[in-house]
Parts: sequence; structure tokens; C-alpha cells
Amino acid sequence: MRERRHIDPSDVDLPTLMTAFTDPLRLRIIGILDRNGETPCAAIYHEIGISKSGASHHFRVLRETGVLLSRTSGRDHYACLRREELEKAYPGILDAVLGELIPTPVGPDSYVIA
Repeated sequence: MRERRHIDPSDVDLPTLMTAFTDPLRLRIIGILDRNGETPCAAIYHEIGISKSGASHHFRVLRETGVLLSRTSGRDHYACLRREELEKAYPGILDAVLGELIPTPVGPDSYVIA
């Protein structure tokens, strides 16, 4: 299996980081990870209702912009937010982005953009 690319958030410029926040599905992924902490990737794409290949693209964008870390354990893949590193590089940005998410009618643990 090839090594996943993880970039330090402090090495990402603000316009590049902001591209990670431009997609509603990526924002939902961020909301889920913020709520749950480290989460199996399969649980995330099942909750969102997207294919594994579609989810892989969004996880890659988030990973390559320094927003999340991913790891593999056996056949399972896990993701978690890099909250501390993002806060250090861009104070308040993650809270500002998460503040734009609101619960959906589906339930209090599902989010959409305000």
C-alpha cells in the first residue's frame, strides 16, 4: 500500500486551505470528525451516503490541505481532524468553519452549511 501524503497545516497557504472548505461534503466530513474524533472512514461515507471512491477524493483533499490525518489499521482506514495544528497555524479557522454547519432535519448529528 502506498504512503499517504500528510502536509503540515503551517505549510499550507490560506487560499489552498480554504479550497478544502468549499465543498459541502467535505464540510460534513469535518463536522463528523469534530463530533466523533477519530472515525473509521467507512462509517463517514456511509453516514454521508457517498461511494467509497467519491469519499476517497474528499479525504485526499482534506489530507493534502492539512485538515485531517489518516491512518490504516489492518484493512480499516481511520481519519481525525488536526485541530491543534490548524489552530496553531490559523487561529479560529476551524471553529469559524464549523460554526457555519447546522443540524439537518435527519438528526442532530448530521450537518449542512448554514
